[in-house]
Amino acid sequence: MKHFLTNCIWITFYLPSFMVLADELPEWVVTGNDKRYSETAYLQAVGQASIVKTNDKAFVEAEASACNQIAQQLQVHIAAKSVVVKFENEANQFVREQSSDETLTSTNVTLSGLRIEARFIDKKKKICYALAVLDRRIATEAMLAEMRTLTNSSNKALEAAGTMMNAHQPLSAMLSLRRAFGMLTAMGERKQILAVLRAKSLAPESLPEHTSVEQILQLLNQVGVSIAISSPQNSYTIRGRSELPYKIDITVFCSDQPLENFPLTCQFHQGRGAGQIGRTDAQGHADLIISQLKSAPHGEYAIEVLPDISDLLFPDDFVGGEVWDIELSQALRPCAFTLKSSHLELDDCVSGAVAELLSQLPAKDSGFKLLIGNMTYQKSGASSALVAYLKEKIALELAPWSQVQLLAPDRIDVSLRGAKTTYRGNKRPDRPEILADLIDADGMLVGNYWDRTDDLEFDLQIIQRQSAAVLASTAMTIPKNLLPTQMSYLPANFASFEEANRLGNVQQPKSDLQVDVWIDRADGAIYQQGEKLTVFIRASKDCNLYLIYHDAEGKDILIYPNARQANNRILSGVIYQIPDSRDTFNFTIQPPFGSEILKAIVANKNLPELPGRLLPNGLTLLRAGLKESLLTTRGISMQGREKHYAEGSCVVTTIARLNP
Repeated sequence: MKHFLTNCIWITFYLPSFMVLADELPEWVVTGNDKRYSETAYLQAVGQASIVKTNDKAFVEAEASACNQIAQQLQVHIAAKSVVVKFENEANQFVREQSSDETLTSTNVTLSGLRIEARFIDKKKKICYALAVLDRRIATEAMLAEMRTLTNSSNKALEAAGTMMNAHQPLSAMLSLRRAFGMLTAMGERKQILAVLRAKSLAPESLPEHTSVEQILQLLNQVGVSIAISSPQNSYTIRGRSELPYKIDITVFCSDQPLENFPLTCQFHQGRGAGQIGRTDAQGHADLIISQLKSAPHGEYAIEVLPDISDLLFPDDFVGGEVWDIELSQALRPCAFTLKSSHLELDDCVSGAVAELLSQLPAKDSGFKLLIGNMTYQKSGASSALVAYLKEKIALELAPWSQVQLLAPDRIDVSLRGAKTTYRGNKRPDRPEILADLIDADGMLVGNYWDRTDDLEFDLQIIQRQSAAVLASTAMTIPKNLLPTQMSYLPANFASFEEANRLGNVQQPKSDLQVDVWIDRADGAIYQQGEKLTVFIRASKDCNLYLIYHDAEGKDILIYPNARQANNRILSGVIYQIPDSRDTFNFTIQPPFGSEILKAIVANKNLPELPGRLLPNGLTLLRAGLKESLLTTRGISMQGREKHYAEGSCVVTTIARLNP
């Protein structure tokens, strides 16, 4: 449903005291035109309505339809906006409102000269007709009268603005200019409606003379230039947030005269923080109090103090008001300075990396649609609790930027689950460029990080959808002394994980058989305690599947086949979900936490049963462990002439809840 702002043309009309009931249709019903009313002198339209209950109700609807058609003939498109018509009867009582199904303007326009000239009932078809006519001359006179009133009011507002400026009252002068601007904007709308009314006239009347919108905006700029806002320095340095609140002296003058009681406001254009400033005193002074500093690229904030113009702006529904608002903000010269924190914090490091990435992104009118993906340690696929913590901070830093449209992280889960039935590509759908395309994101933020003795070094990249091109990249260095205490930055059980992970990197037998395995948050994803995990499998040929879960304690659990799903045959190119509706188990994240591996083994024939202890949910806790199990399956697969065997793996990081 569209949302409408109301631009009303009030048209006075007179209700006829007659109607025609006959078997033969009048000519005006058939042709939609009554020859008694010439096109040069009148607008006319025929409305109709079916008789459902009473003739009176049908006539009201037919008259409204006819009047609405007159309104449509008067429609003037002003920056894709149209008009709506309201009607009064001769007693000035509201009758009915009609509008077109378009966005509408916001100015009231009054017209006279509309009347219902005839009615007719078609008894056979049970339809009422009504003929509406608008006298062009009467409507034009009413429009010109309104335009003269607007011109007089605009001239008085301009005169008042000059008086206020001479008295060193710039805000009052701007308010008067705002009134004049609003009247001239309404005048422009009326000019275009008047052109429709005079479309067939041979002798157009002259319009009232008035100051142009451009002249008013020039005066606005002159008033703005006369206001000078300043601070003693262009840059300030503080020791950090411990020095807050921080006070900065601001002065305001107009044509070398101090401005008293002048409202000011504070804005952060680089970095996130908060400052309060009120009105100036008799000497034009005001104190800017920096009360909060959250984050800034490398600890450097860009701050502006400027007039509080909230009372000078037009309402959102005022047509043309955006032109005034832009010119107003450009006419005023803010006081700009930098504030440097000599002690960096973790948020400052994150803010600097975000600013560097955004500076490299292509400009988009609707905002670059960005998804935050996974970040892993040393490209191993393993991650840590620190990464989950940093991803939240990156999202917080990105949120205020209009340049990007940050997509919700749960879109990954939804898209990868949907890909089970819709994705037909050859690559794994959890790759950044494929996943971004599935989610309709412009790009995906991913990264890796390394331990550099005193620092952590993050390599962050934004990967473009489909092409996999690197759109933006930056190195984020975080000193370890800025990291939250008692939060691990290294993946848990990383040494044992690396050893187990290397088992999947040995050279496999040459075969046309390939297998992919991924999870519903993509490889390297972090799952917190209590969350559920879903696995997806796809093979290039029909084969038998063996799925092993290597957990953080080094235990190995055979997922497929199992006691309740002995049939482990899978078909070529089909994406299988584990667990699905047939399974009696689920993957719910519980301790122990750390880096874990999902290992998929496929072969063209059944492999020997892997020994182990049967668990209550039907799965098997392997006795031999992952290394021995892999050596066994690989050895069996090498026997015989047809060596169809393949392995695939996916890394999962599990952690305790960050915010229990």
